Amino acid sequence: MAGLTTTQTFSDGDTVTAAKLNNIISNCTIDDDAVVTAKINDGDVTLAKMDTDSVDTGQLVDLAVSNVKLTGMTRGTVKVGDSSGAASDLDAKTDNAFLSGDGTDIKSKTFDSAVAGDIEITSTSSDFYLEIASDSIANAMVKNDAINPAKISHSSDSNPGVIVYGASGVPEELTTTANPAVLTSAGSSAPSWKTHNKTFSMGNVPAAGSYVLAAHGCGAAPVSLDFFLQCTTAEHNFSIGDRLWKKASYWNDSICTFGADGTNVWYATHATNSLSFYDKPGGTSGTSPSAVTLTAASWDLYAVVGT
Repeated sequence: MAGLTTTQTFSDGDTVTAAKLNNIISNCTIDDDAVVTAKINDGDVTLAKMDTDSVDTGQLVDLAVSNVKLTGMTRGTVKVGDSSGAASDLDAKTDNAFLSGDGTDIKSKTFDSAVAGDIEITSTSSDFYLEIASDSIANAMVKNDAINPAKISHSSDSNPGVIVYGASGVPEELTTTANPAVLTSAGSSAPSWKTHNKTFSMGNVPAAGSYVLAAHGCGAAPVSLDFFLQCTTAEHNFSIGDRLWKKASYWNDSICTFGADGTNVWYATHATNSLSFYDKPGGTSGTSPSAVTLTAASWDLYAVVGT
């Protein structure tokens, strides 16, 4: 009998009895592979009919197990493989912790502030980021030739200048405050700008018996001071642009008082002979030209200062 095996068989001449017929049913077995899908009613295979551990990966459809079919997990845990290869839950909800591998396992770790104190972690409901802590970048961390001019702090007053070192060795800005200026050494103190030959107009030469006062803008009392007169209207043998120097070391009979403080330069003339000069010489060396008296309105006075 196809699909069934019985312990009762009949031969020619055998007597058919009720017991023998019953044996055909009661002692029969279903052959292996005899029950096919078509022989099973829809919905007739229940959980009770399934053996423990009878469903393996081969019986599951790919992507068929949804999250709701998984065993519940404690909030803040993740699934990882343990040492035996089985799935296990890893608590990963520690504040500012991160998942990292150690070559064998995945672990949830926080920064050790004693070891990694130069890195700060910040996490919010929407962000997670690392920051380098203030004052934590050491010289050894900076690559040679890595800092270009664009990365150097700009001047606080937007003036051009240089970076210098003071007695403590701390760099500081030294920006230009005077024009022209030279950078000078200051012994054990930081180098500084010194005004060098700053020239500025004080207006017309003051008439006899008067004075002119003008701010020099050096920020300190000058250590050098000189004056010259520049012709603005030709007279005698002088042309526009010619200059006559009044040297501080020699005034001859031209009496004048001049000086400077931390703010101003002043120039005071004598009542009678402060505008007396020799006229402009000719093209050949010889005797001194005649003395002339300048017209105050035809000459501008310039001061030259230095600190």
